[in-house]
Amino acid sequence: MKRFFFTMLAMVFAIGASAFDFDGIDLNASVNKITAEIAKRGYAYDEANDAFTGLCQGTKIFLKLNWKDVKESGKLGQVIVEVPMDDKKALVTVTKTFNVIYHVKSSSASNTYV
Repeated sequence: MKRFFFTMLAMVFAIGASAFDFDGIDLNASVNKITAEIAKRGYAYDEANDAFTGLCQGTKIFLKLNWKDVKESGKLGQVIVEVPMDDKKALVTVTKTFNVIYHVKSSSASNTYV
């Protein structure tokens, strides 16, 4: 099941590879501005996981930021979004992952992702 989750996550990142915005945070900004925006959104640094943790669309996530492997100093190199899979209902968790990344917009007939 973990292999399926990581495959789905890789596909999502491949599709959205040109996106430079996460949860309203401009990822092209400087290190200081990005971390300030992350803090404004209620994410807190979790030293044990070396990531920011918080809720995105009601789902607990870990944000890992790569500041080391960059072309331009002071810029962000990579963002990794991890959704903990600690329950037995993995399909529900994968659905939550899509809701986090694509921001589900519910309608009476079906769900639309934007």
